[in-house]
Amino acid sequence: MSEEYATKVKHEEILKVYREAKAAFAQKYGCQPDEYDYVYNVHGKMMNHDYYLKIFQEHNKKRSYRKSERGNYGGGGFDWSKSSAGSDYDFSKLFASKSDNYTAEETAMLKNFYKVLSKNFHPDITKGDGKEMQFLNKLKMSWGI
Repeated sequence: MSEEYATKVKHEEILKVYREAKAAFAQKYGCQPDEYDYVYNVHGKMMNHDYYLKIFQEHNKKRSYRKSERGNYGGGGFDWSKSSAGSDYDFSKLFASKSDNYTAEETAMLKNFYKVLSKNFHPDITKGDGKEMQFLNKLKMSWGI
């Protein structure tokens, strides 16, 4: 076996161990695999302990949050049709479309109003800061068009 081949084999083994450690780190801490490179070198020696602590603390926060969420809902037995107070309030009204308030003719008129006003108040036309257009877009959302 030549010296070059032995070096290549050793190099490939180091990279294989590195890739496995990187994937295991990402899996364990729920982070991007590249974050391993900020903490460890290719040989697995810790180089940045502060960054490791940051990742570790974020992982613990996520884990405790998920644990508390599971505890809040009793393992999935939460009845979503009732609020926590047990009332029978119909929450679907909150998500109803606001466009239901207008007839088809009124909706067409609102769309025309929006087109005309948007042409007049567009920031490229007025050379302003766009506050008028932002307000017009809020109206558009509330009109449901």
